[in-house]
Amino acid sequence: MIRRVRVMGMRASLSSWQECEAEPLSSVQIVSALGIVLTDNSIQELRKQLDELRDKYITATPRQRLGRVRERLEDPGANPNRLVTLVGGIEALARSLAMHVEHQGKEELRTCYSKYKNRKTQTLVEQYCKFRGVEVPKEYFGEDNWELFLLAIGYRNLLAHESTYLSNQRFGILETACNEVLRRLANLAKLKWDAT
Repeated sequence: MIRRVRVMGMRASLSSWQECEAEPLSSVQIVSALGIVLTDNSIQELRKQLDELRDKYITATPRQRLGRVRERLEDPGANPNRLVTLVGGIEALARSLAMHVEHQGKEELRTCYSKYKNRKTQTLVEQYCKFRGVEVPKEYFGEDNWELFLLAIGYRNLLAHESTYLSNQRFGILETACNEVLRRLANLAKLKWDAT
């Protein structure tokens, strides 16, 4: 049986079709234009590393999660990347806070993670706020900040899932609002926040 495999050249515009004998998928090797061989073992290793990294974040304390978010934000990059990082950082911190409210210990956190991993950013923030006695998040974060934060979630989803690019001028006000939501969320959790 012959299978067609697309081989990409160094430039995205250069591609060609090559035919090769079909082999069971588990033994297929893919060679990139840079000469990297990807085998079943390397895919398993990548999965293992992803699982290990995810486990570190699942069991990290909210203070550790906030520290990682701040490290990413201090790394200069394009505004769209910062917006994705800000919204993702708020989501990560809110998830960690919500999980730590209900669960203690690394094993318990690992077990409950699946319950939290697909919750919406807004839901996670609202859940933690409610636990801390904040019934109306837009009053705590400020009405404009909250509305802009909700818009930023939509922009983040568009940027991350549609691989698009938007002009930089759109992001200043969204970034400012997200920074304020992140700062106030950290304050609500009594986490030290040294904004830079």
